[in-house]
Parts: sequence; C-alpha cells; structure tokens
Amino acid sequence: MWALCAITAALLQCATRITNQYLKIPGLKLTVTIKLLLILYVFPFLFVVPWPDSPVFYLMVALTAPLVVYQDKSLFDFTAKYGAGAVTRIEPLSVPFVFILWLILNPALLSEHLQHPLHFAGIGLCIAAAAFFAIRMRHCPVNFDVMKAMLPIVLTMGTVNIIAKTGIDYAPGFEGLVVYIFVQSVLVVLIGTLFSKSRTHTPKPENYDRKAYYFSAFAISLLVLGTLSFRLWGFMLTPNPAYVTAIMLTGPLWVLLFYRLVRHEEKSDIRPGLGIVAAAIALTFLTMR
Repeated sequence: MWALCAITAALLQCATRITNQYLKIPGLKLTVTIKLLLILYVFPFLFVVPWPDSPVFYLMVALTAPLVVYQDKSLFDFTAKYGAGAVTRIEPLSVPFVFILWLILNPALLSEHLQHPLHFAGIGLCIAAAAFFAIRMRHCPVNFDVMKAMLPIVLTMGTVNIIAKTGIDYAPGFEGLVVYIFVQSVLVVLIGTLFSKSRTHTPKPENYDRKAYYFSAFAISLLVLGTLSFRLWGFMLTPNPAYVTAIMLTGPLWVLLFYRLVRHEEKSDIRPGLGIVAAAIALTFLTMR
C-alpha cells in the first residue's frame, strides 16, 4: 500500500509541474493563491488537532516561509520557461546537498558511516556521480542555462528540507503537520503579497481570464495537497521512509513518459539529468537504512 501512495504522490507532483508548463501562470501569483487555498483546506482541522507547544517549531516554520516563497515561485516560473522535464531532472541535486549539510550539522553521523567503509564508499560514489552528471550538463546549452538558473533553487530546497525536518521534530505527531501547513501558508501569503506589492506593476495580458486563472489555481492546489497527503500517508505505512523518497524521485521518468504520449520533443540532452536522478535514488537508499 505504501508503494501505491508513493507512486500516486510522484504522479501528482509531476502533474503539478506539467500543468504550469502549459498554463504558464506567473509563479508568485500562483504561489500565493495556492497557499490561500491550502489555508482553507486545513482550517477545519485546526480545532481538533493538538498544536505544538515548543516555540522552536514556530521559529523553524517562520524561517522556511521566505525561502518557500522564493522556491515555489521559481519552480513555477522555471517549469513555464524550461519545461517540467528539465526542472524535475535537476531537482534531485538537492538530495546530495541535504546529505552533506546534515552531516555537517550532525558530525556524529560521520563516525557512524565510517564504521561501514563499503557503505560509506557507496555514498561517496553516488555524490561523485551526481556531481559528474551535473558538470556534463555544460556540454548542452539548454541544460547549462537550466542548471545555472536552478542551482540557487536546489540549495534553497535543501535548506528548506533541513529547517522543516528540525521543526517537525518538535511537533506532537503527524497531526502537527496540519498546523505546520497552516502557519507556513499564512506567512507565505503575507510575504508573497508584500513582495508582489513592492514590484513594478505589470499589465495583465490581453487574453487574461480571471475565472480560468482561479480554476487553474484551484486544480493545481488540489494536486499539491494530494502530493503532500499521499507522501505523508506513504511515510506512515512504510518502516523506512527512504522507499517513499526514492519513488518520489522517479518523477522525471513519469514526465518523460507523458512527453512520449503527447509527442512532446525536448530540445536538451536528457542523459545527464537521468544520471542525476539515478544517483539521487541510490543515495537515498544508502543514507536512510
């Protein structure tokens, strides 16, 4: 059952990326609207779940908010500009970054890994492979452009994951995730709205349709909520969350399958990106035994 949940979450996440590849809705506007809808979705549950007592939980949520504004806005903008395939093949680079950063923050883990030399050598090989395939992207102009644009997002995604992990550890249980989503969404809406007002006003396109926009945002918000729900459900059903994470990383393969079905032709070399995906999946298994 956990595998079905993980596959469903991966498919929904791919659908989110692909949808805005075609809709091309501005990232900041879409991010704020989706977070507003998520607030409405979780609001009824706030009265029946326990709220975390630790101030560290709320501090960590607050720290993620500006990073999530930047992260989500950029991912929506980049999928509109470069396509879901290119973006999803570079996203897994956040996995080795998270591992290295988590090792720096928790030095005791290094000693634990060194007690298993072959295992640690496999981890090092995966990180080296991810770096090799990332460097190989410079040989394709399209890949190189996407890589340069995505690198700050990869670092941001990894940082958000570390901060979120720290905050969730102070939650009373899975119910605390409802509070996490609510508090973060409220802060993202506030920050995103302030940032939007500070930007130079850009006129709406001539073919702008308000009803079509809100319908599209509503559909994407359901995909986001479904991704989160099935991913967490998978975590609850499996003894090892690495399995769910690994299946989630297969997203680029589902995007490629969709491209084949609709006969969408990519203009970049997909091989280095698939190498990054394979290295990230292997690293996930090795680091979360």
